[in-house]
Amino acid sequence: MYININLMKPIKIQPTLKFLLLILIIVFTLSSCQKDLQRIIAVKTKEAQVQNNNVIAKGEVTDLGENGIKDYGFVYGGSENPTTDNYKKSKGTKFSVGDFTDTIKNLNFGNYYIRAFVFDGSDTKYGENKTFSIIPMVATLTTASVSNITLNSATSGGNVTSDGGSTVLARGVCWSTSSNPVATGSHTTDGTGLGTFTSNITGLTASTTYFVRAYATNSIGTAYGNEVSFTAGQSITTPIIATTAASAITQTTATSGGNVTSDGGATVTARGVCWSTSSNPVATGSHTTDGTGTGSFISSITGLSANTLYYVRAYATNSTGTSYGSQISFTTTANIVAPTVTTTATSAIAQTTATSGGNVTSDGGATVTARGVCWSTNSNPVATGSHTTDGTGTGSFTSSLTGLIANTTYYVRAYAANSAGTAYGSQITFITTQNIVIPTVTTTVASNITQNTATSGGNVTSDGGGIVTAHGVCWSISQNPIVTGSHTTDGTGTGSFTSNLTSLSYSTTYYIRAYATNSAGTAYGSQVNFTTIAAITSIGATFAGGLVFYIDNTGQHGLVVAPSAQPSAQWGCDGTAINGADGSAVGTGLQNTIDIVNGCSTTGIAAQICSDLVLNGYSDWFLPSVDEFNLIYQNIYLNGLGGISVDTDWWTSTETNSTGNSNNYATKFRIGYGYGQVNFDSKYYVRQVRAVRAF
Repeated sequence: MYININLMKPIKIQPTLKFLLLILIIVFTLSSCQKDLQRIIAVKTKEAQVQNNNVIAKGEVTDLGENGIKDYGFVYGGSENPTTDNYKKSKGTKFSVGDFTDTIKNLNFGNYYIRAFVFDGSDTKYGENKTFSIIPMVATLTTASVSNITLNSATSGGNVTSDGGSTVLARGVCWSTSSNPVATGSHTTDGTGLGTFTSNITGLTASTTYFVRAYATNSIGTAYGNEVSFTAGQSITTPIIATTAASAITQTTATSGGNVTSDGGATVTARGVCWSTSSNPVATGSHTTDGTGTGSFISSITGLSANTLYYVRAYATNSTGTSYGSQISFTTTANIVAPTVTTTATSAIAQTTATSGGNVTSDGGATVTARGVCWSTNSNPVATGSHTTDGTGTGSFTSSLTGLIANTTYYVRAYAANSAGTAYGSQITFITTQNIVIPTVTTTVASNITQNTATSGGNVTSDGGGIVTAHGVCWSISQNPIVTGSHTTDGTGTGSFTSNLTSLSYSTTYYIRAYATNSAGTAYGSQVNFTTIAAITSIGATFAGGLVFYIDNTGQHGLVVAPSAQPSAQWGCDGTAINGADGSAVGTGLQNTIDIVNGCSTTGIAAQICSDLVLNGYSDWFLPSVDEFNLIYQNIYLNGLGGISVDTDWWTSTETNSTGNSNNYATKFRIGYGYGQVNFDSKYYVRQVRAVRAF
């Protein structure tokens, strides 16, 4: 190489230096291109659908860019190319590409432009313009039910749920005695705009039927709500009342009362009876006060004189005045004598107890202050000896005799005491029972035998003289089982009973005896035996309502899949995460299904279809978890069972996806040509459904 210091002459460069310069140029160019190829956020505006004065907008995020989406949604306004400086409906952070929708409500009428937007924290991108128009219409509203009805007024109102795109200038209710009242007739004016309102209806005529509609007026016209009707209150009169005949008459007291059959159109504020030794007594004299309102009542008349004629009338008072029932009369009793009482025959006789009682048919003119029975091993027992105390007054009573001696003769009399003395009923006798022995019981042959359950029972034919406090069956794999081992408790007393044996082992011989226990001890019936059925060993077998696709290591329990598919459906609750529906393992599908049904109000979804299913006598079906469906693929589909088609997508009850977004996605199982695969789908997609249950 020759290098001339004269800069006007060409410089000759060796080939090695030329190669190095070329490499530097290529590296610089590639670095520049890499910066140009960095991903940027991108969005499309897909459509805008108008519903009344609302618009449903749809967009699509086509690229998340390098930094992800920090905010996205729609911007709109009356001019072309609206930006986030105009009206904005934001949806927050987005973690995946795809469609999104939102509803913009209560727009004023006019022409609009709308664009989808995305924001990555430093830059905002917009979709193309879409246009729509809000055409004004009359408002939408409902009429409130009528309440607080009086003779000439009532309360109603309404709820304006949409202004039709034009401000509601007036609202209220209108009414008439004819159907379909209008706002040009009788009406209220109760503000403007949207929302609920209350209306006071006045100037009504008593006992008249009225029709009511809420109304709302905007620039387009007047709209009306649904029609309701009511009848104004009646005119008020004094109450209507009847007098009850006198009873329980003594020297100084009696019982009467009345029945208020009509309040006359106003609340009855006082009621009772009034009495006098003169005809037509009034409530300003001697009287009782026995509550308010309509209906029957009882009155206690006190402070009377013995052997005296009294006149009684029931009364009732409302805001109009006081009315009276028909007049009755009675005469108080004369001098007091001892009561009259009869003795009830003994029953329920045991070693140390028995039951008797009596009936006080007359109090002798004075209150019976004590009554009961007295008893002794000697004739003519008295109330100062062994006795019961069973209330006061007249009428029947029951007495429990205790502390008796077995196999002993006793004498019993009922007694009743008033201020004149103590009277006794006729004497009766009885003998207490002998000592108690253990019961007598038989054992029922076993039936309904499964792998781990069976049914037996027994019949207690004698209680041995004592109360049977427990009966049931006991069982063991050894002969002569006893009640301290495995047993049921199936009630008390004598008679037949049924027992359910549970938690048994399959292919095992068991011995059963019925038992019955009283205070003397426990008796057993004859021994019977049975053998539980063998374990389920065949995958694909028809069992427990479906096809067996899983058996646990006990050989007694597992899962079956429904013989055919259920109706296809959405997973449900798009946009909402279901708390707890995240189980994927075998055994979690039932709880997932319960959590979905309880947490999702969407109707007709996959989990609800399975939960509601009643098939082959079983009603405990559920949507399988993802691992449970994988077993269906392995053990049913790959063996050509169950009629499952290839190239199908099946919902599972596992709610999750690869980005952790359970709001919008759930897990499906795809059966393809030669493979089964777990994928994630939007919850609103309709996929196939197959129910399972446990046995």
